[in-house]
Amino acid sequence: MKGFLAQAAEYVNGNHPDGLQDVLLCFPNNRAGYFFAEEIRAIYSEAVWMPEITTFEKWIYSMSDSAVAQRVELIDLLYKTYTEVGGEDSFEIFISTAQMMLADFDELDKQLVNPEKLFKDLYDIKSMNTFLEDETTLTDYSRNYTEFWNVFRDCYFKFSELLKAERKAYDGMIYRQVAEQLSAHKFDNYSKIYFIGFSGLAKSEQEIVAYLLETELAEFLIDADTYYLKNTRQEAGDFFREYKKNWRIKTFNWESSFMLQVPKKIEVIGVARSIGQAKLTGDILQNHLKVTTENLSDTVIVLPDEKLLQPLISELPDSVSHVNITMGLPLGYMQLADLVRHIGDMQNNAGVSVSSGRQRFYHRDVITILQHSYFRLLIKDAAVIPDVIRTIRITNKVTVTKEELLEWFKADKELVSTFFQKSETVSQYLAHLLSITDLMMQRFALLDLNDNETDKEVLHWLKKVLANLHSQLGVFEQVWDIKSIQKLIESEMRATRLPFESDKTDGLQVMGMMETRALDFKNVVILSMNESVFPSGKGFNSFFPYDLRKAYGMTTHRDRDAVAAYLFYRLIQRAENVYLIYNTESDLLGGGEKSRFILQLQHELSGQANIEIRESNFVLGADVAQAEQGIDVEKNEGVRALLKAFLAEKGLSPTALNSYVNCSLQFYFKYILSLREEEDVEEDMEASTIGSAVHHALEKVFGGVLGKQLTSSYLTRAIAASDRIGVLIKEYLSERFDEESLAQGKNYLLYTVCKSLVINFLKNEMKRVEELEAQGKTVTITLLEHKLAQKMQINDYDVTVHGVTDRVELVDGVPGMADYKTGDSKKGKVKIDDLALLKSSPEYSKALQLMIYALLYRSEFGRQTKGIRSGIYWLRHAEGKYESLAKDKSDLIGDGTLDSFELLLKEIIGELVDEHIPFRKTEDKDRCGFCDFKRICGRD
Repeated sequence: MKGFLAQAAEYVNGNHPDGLQDVLLCFPNNRAGYFFAEEIRAIYSEAVWMPEITTFEKWIYSMSDSAVAQRVELIDLLYKTYTEVGGEDSFEIFISTAQMMLADFDELDKQLVNPEKLFKDLYDIKSMNTFLEDETTLTDYSRNYTEFWNVFRDCYFKFSELLKAERKAYDGMIYRQVAEQLSAHKFDNYSKIYFIGFSGLAKSEQEIVAYLLETELAEFLIDADTYYLKNTRQEAGDFFREYKKNWRIKTFNWESSFMLQVPKKIEVIGVARSIGQAKLTGDILQNHLKVTTENLSDTVIVLPDEKLLQPLISELPDSVSHVNITMGLPLGYMQLADLVRHIGDMQNNAGVSVSSGRQRFYHRDVITILQHSYFRLLIKDAAVIPDVIRTIRITNKVTVTKEELLEWFKADKELVSTFFQKSETVSQYLAHLLSITDLMMQRFALLDLNDNETDKEVLHWLKKVLANLHSQLGVFEQVWDIKSIQKLIESEMRATRLPFESDKTDGLQVMGMMETRALDFKNVVILSMNESVFPSGKGFNSFFPYDLRKAYGMTTHRDRDAVAAYLFYRLIQRAENVYLIYNTESDLLGGGEKSRFILQLQHELSGQANIEIRESNFVLGADVAQAEQGIDVEKNEGVRALLKAFLAEKGLSPTALNSYVNCSLQFYFKYILSLREEEDVEEDMEASTIGSAVHHALEKVFGGVLGKQLTSSYLTRAIAASDRIGVLIKEYLSERFDEESLAQGKNYLLYTVCKSLVINFLKNEMKRVEELEAQGKTVTITLLEHKLAQKMQINDYDVTVHGVTDRVELVDGVPGMADYKTGDSKKGKVKIDDLALLKSSPEYSKALQLMIYALLYRSEFGRQTKGIRSGIYWLRHAEGKYESLAKDKSDLIGDGTLDSFELLLKEIIGELVDEHIPFRKTEDKDRCGFCDFKRICGRD
């Protein structure tokens, strides 16, 4: 079947038998021009003069005497205009506003809107939003809101004047200038001008075409199907119906009827995620279309979502020997852009040490850069990176100095020194990024890699962005700061499109949807056929509301949908095999919904004689839902050997026993196999660190009266020496944190919390001791941070049960053990009547711990005639009172209770070592919420 461009080539050639040297051909894009040129060559068997082939955009630029200003230059100049007409935002805040303003100005001019009338109507509409009966009651917000629209209007007119004075312009200005001054242009060089394959023209473009049609100098060749041209409900034909009416054209060249006449197989396939779509496309090419080198050019893959390009290329089958990519991929999507963002984060979080003046970088930023693929590829001693990261984590380095990095990477100080810098000015920051870019380009040039040409191209475009910004410094440095330049860099990276544009017509074609204009293929594969992707949805970033845009003929989401509909239907009207792939996976934005274009096809074309539509889902490496599997670790000879060594050498602490009661498999993973989560830097004090710091301070304070009577006067002096308490806490914390991290921010607040906990506890202790002294009772501190232990023989296992009690005191001859807790008292029960609960209920973990302490104390110091107290000081509570383990409403633990508990403890341990009872995950899933091993057990 003859394609549109082949038909156009024959038509143009037939109209000019004397040659095409004075013919101008305008296309929507370069790709259509390349394919048309091939069609012209196919007509002739000998060399001929080719016609002038260009795009509409380039042709319009050639007719203007204004230079196209760069985006950064436009933003800079617009900010200058904004401040002159009364705008008050900082440059950093204004950048986002500027981008929307520029888009609106561009649209306004391209659509040839009367700006005076438009801005008046806009002001009136926006003023109605702040209308009150008494205008004097307007709030400051309302006044500022209304005033903005004055500023917006004034910006347009003054900005246009400044650009004209410098003979510069943005796109829309050039289009308006050319359209309004078209009669002044001479077209003597051309015998004919052909506009080929267009739709969705802006008003300025329509004016140009209409003028040339009226003078009979031009022809407008379209590729449209009667399927959507004759049906007014089909939005794909909206533009052509408008052109026919406005230009008084009876019949276009050409209105065809291919949609229903050409036999088609249409496959609608749902698959999860981007990688799924890429893999499915590879499968279609290899197993369904069976592409070969000879027939590759019959197939096009269309990517409405540009982010799919990289995963798609990696999944193409070996049978695809040559790929032609024609689309613009934003620089902001590339890995290099991520590296620039990470460097920006590092800059924002970096500091300078007050004491040493050294640059310090936040550890997470450092690790992120060290792990980045580009850094790992270019550093000469990449093997050192894991050791460096491990050192940062083990030594708890919240911040890392440049000197430390240079010491760790001795083999490549140049790269490290170039990457890790803190800039103080915009000029330094841009110079820093440029030096990184230059060094990377040098290193890539030295690498012997076949696939780094893309990396070099990306670096080239990044350097172009940075150099352009640097060139503007002389004029705008006074309003730029580092945050604003970072925002500009991000904006430029998103706006800069890597020009993947092949001039080849053979091979597999990979295109964006806009690049398919005027081209025809036998096999069409379109990915991301999801609503809000294609078509793109109703979102519109504009200061002009929808009704105003519609009234003035500016682009609305309906126009955008009409363009998308035409591109879609035109692409498939001649195709024989069509694959429409959509993502089935929902996301927070409501993804997973099929495009309305799929639904329209299914509704309108089902039942047509020449069309077969099928729908299916492609499951890629699907995880089949299965019932949760149990995990049993049998106590074979190897496991028993590990268990025997652990019980004899390390022994069972109350924490380990509580882990076993909670879940025997958790105990096995944690204590027998010693599995741990990877240690991370503790940048903010964790609960355990706070508790340890408080323990350390209290041990030192009470160490002054160890073995002596504790008096209220001693506690009074300890409280008065609050500075010493602070020193004691810092003494402990300095092992985990440097001085600067303790002197500011969250850690400083947590340090003061530690100090307050200690002082408040000492005040409560003073009150308690005073009350006891009034009763004639004494308090004697006998032990501090004392390790208690008891050896047992259970079956053939030597078992050591041990624990560390924070403090033991004698009150009226009764020993009382105390454990300091900085946690929540609601998280543990310390009153129990049925000891059997200690064996089965983790909620009694605190009671189990206190009972073990009492048993171990008796084991070391003998039976106590008056009993033993074992309890907890809850330091977070204002009263800081001592809560004793209580059984049968008594806080004195007697020998009978301890004898019964000892039997229960041996029963627990006996079960632990019983070779017939495997380590097994708990059946109570509520216990798994904070377990480190829940993913292993399939309960994450």
